[in-house]
Amino acid sequence: MATRHALRWMIHMGVALTLSYALLLPHATAESRAPIHAVPAERLILKYTKGEFQVLSRSFVRKVIPPSSSLPRGHERLRGFWYEVRSPAGDVRYSRIFSNPTRLVYESVDPTSKNDVRLERVEVMLPERVFSVVVPRGGSGDRLHFFGEPPHSLPGAASRELFSAPVTAK
Repeated sequence: MATRHALRWMIHMGVALTLSYALLLPHATAESRAPIHAVPAERLILKYTKGEFQVLSRSFVRKVIPPSSSLPRGHERLRGFWYEVRSPAGDVRYSRIFSNPTRLVYESVDPTSKNDVRLERVEVMLPERVFSVVVPRGGSGDRLHFFGEPPHSLPGAASRELFSAPVTAK
């Protein structure tokens, strides 16, 4: 029974996504239809261990990178995770919203459910995690700034700068 409902839901979602894509495609902006090109970029492999971040390695790549995320001015009240490449003057050259690298979130079958298959959300704080970010190659003196909710902070705590590292110039 649950399998039949899941199959119906997947078919419904597939049709809905296909229709929404078909309806939105003609309205795409000229910018979104512009050709996409690989640019000089830097991939940084970062390690998080017990509240500290460090750069494990860097590599230079030519890669198509996503456009910069739009963030509101002033980070005093923002929550979540993002990173920015900033010039020495503090101008934001590139920013991306990012998932929390310190937590692992997944869905699992609820062991207390008897007849129905119910999923439960499980969130685990990881003592150590390795992840990567890709940023466009910067100008002289540019830095990567990583913002997020401080580890073990109270729910609703504002994000703050957690880590900063230099970005290699073009």
